[in-house]
Amino acid sequence: MPVNSLAKYETKAMNHDPSHLRFDPDQVFIFKFVLPLILLLGEIFILRNARHAVELGLPVTLWAIFNLTAAQVRPCDHVVRYRRFLKWRAIPYQEIVDCKVSFAPAMGFLKTRRFIPPWGKIYFVLEGPSGEMALPGGQTRLTAYIKARSEGKPVDDAHPSGVDDSTGRDALHCAVAAFVGVVSWFLSMVLFPSPQARAVPAGWPAWLKAYTHIEMQLSEWPWNLAVFCFLILIILALRFRHRAWILAFLAGLTLPAVISGSRL
Repeated sequence: MPVNSLAKYETKAMNHDPSHLRFDPDQVFIFKFVLPLILLLGEIFILRNARHAVELGLPVTLWAIFNLTAAQVRPCDHVVRYRRFLKWRAIPYQEIVDCKVSFAPAMGFLKTRRFIPPWGKIYFVLEGPSGEMALPGGQTRLTAYIKARSEGKPVDDAHPSGVDDSTGRDALHCAVAAFVGVVSWFLSMVLFPSPQARAVPAGWPAWLKAYTHIEMQLSEWPWNLAVFCFLILIILALRFRHRAWILAFLAGLTLPAVISGSRL
């Protein structure tokens, strides 16, 4: 059956979604429109007079554009329907090669047998129960259902598998630790506003002086950006576990210095 015919057929089948899948259009609106708006406005106000504004702003701009191109998906009887803005399109399950959770926050992806602009895959907002998260490359209820249908496997609506409910809590702990790190940086600027106040006295041990010198070098551009990116990569590699909140705190402590071009 042609894809267009399937699309017309599935227009009447939108109410036949699996009973265990819950969809929340508010999540799509937040991650597709509100978050990009916040990112772009924050970029304008925070980096307006910053040094290296282009280098710092480019990843934020790309992230905002990426979210704006994210899709909304609805699995149906024979196809997966998706739309980026107004028009719904359909992809037969037979055309889907893979469906997993993406590394992008709150996103999943559909990989098909053909290239789909602009990213080659269909990245979509993960809609589901509040707090349901899975590791990048893992499965939520929505992605697990689509993947099972694409592989022709039976789907157990009552007991969906592949969902890691603890990941949301671990990620929340890391987010709180990062926020505490940002607050700590601002407090350090209030308590020690001048470089002289943060200097190591002459009588301190040589190893402490060497450590402070290395810390000062790493807190300068572009080394502070490299440290921040390195910390984020380790946190992702640890999958927010194994006391990754400590690294998240250090990343939060480093982020304001990266943006402002100041030292820690």
